[in-house]
Amino acid sequence: MAFAQTPANVSLPAGPLLPQTVGVWTRSGAFSGIDLGASRLKEYGLKRSDSATYNRTDGKDISLQVEVWDMQDATGAYSAFTLQRAGMHDCASTAKLGHDCALGAGHLLFWSGESLVDVNAHGSYPIRLPELQPFVDVLPKPPGTKGALPVLPLRLPKKELQRETIRYAVGPATYADLNVPVDASLVDFSKSPEIITAKYAGATRGLGSLTIIFYPTPQIAGDRERAIAAALKMSQPEVAVKRVATMVAIAGGAFTHAQAEVLVNQVTPHEDFTFNNPSGYVPPGESIQTTVSVLTRIIIFVIVMTLAAAVLGVFFGGGRALIRKLQGKPLSSLEDMEIIKLEIGGKPSHKLVSESQPEGTVKRIKGE
Repeated sequence: MAFAQTPANVSLPAGPLLPQTVGVWTRSGAFSGIDLGASRLKEYGLKRSDSATYNRTDGKDISLQVEVWDMQDATGAYSAFTLQRAGMHDCASTAKLGHDCALGAGHLLFWSGESLVDVNAHGSYPIRLPELQPFVDVLPKPPGTKGALPVLPLRLPKKELQRETIRYAVGPATYADLNVPVDASLVDFSKSPEIITAKYAGATRGLGSLTIIFYPTPQIAGDRERAIAAALKMSQPEVAVKRVATMVAIAGGAFTHAQAEVLVNQVTPHEDFTFNNPSGYVPPGESIQTTVSVLTRIIIFVIVMTLAAAVLGVFFGGGRALIRKLQGKPLSSLEDMEIIKLEIGGKPSHKLVSESQPEGTVKRIKGE
């Protein structure tokens, strides 16, 4: 059977991780799941897990053994995915589940949000990946930053990258699975580092390797870079070590020193790669071109709006003046205004007739 490609107090969601019914699948029992190791699960931040066997409600000859591990955050789920996918190949870019998935013979592994899911299929029915989407939909949805994708994979240069060899460690137990030729004491896990490693083609004698260690501050990264470089200088002179912002990049394996230097110089602190972008890595030059293009469009927009304002001003102002000219009026409407002057200053120039005096007599106002 093969898939066809087309630890703190936490608030847990109600109900089991794997419900009784998932789409056309019905839970029929439990099974003994995979042992990932207590030390690894602790580093992943395991909250809980569940396993179950599922059969289809339409009677098709297929059953699934599904196991779910729900971690503290997306970083733990991603680390577990990279370390459990050994010997499997990538799903096609047009048929994926969750953030990423890998396939083997009758075996599927994927991660989504803060969860890792392992699926083994048994039966003659050729199941397709979209038919398993309901298992993604029922997974817990991590709130806020817990669901944020890890950023360290974004730092791996894409050229010659062997994507299926990417491995991610979040502690000493998972770091031991990476087979990186740098002693754990030099990495110094008391500084809470995260490590990613991958293989690269282009080496003279096979595959080279690149390891990137992320630290909380540039100062810690600088201190670790000096310690690692000093330790490797004598034992592995072909290895290149470089600090990049808060990271330490280490290239070696089958690379010559010159090839290793080229690769570590390609590591940048910029986000040049995304999980959801089929084209993957975007060269820095293209980012600059995009910025220039946006600025150019903004400038053109401002010029067009300025010209439009000038044209409208001439149309409304000039047109109105032309109409007044044709009517024989002055161009400016200010000349139409009449000024009313009130003579309220000086002595009064008239006399009032007193209503109390007989007609014909005149009373002068006092002070005249």
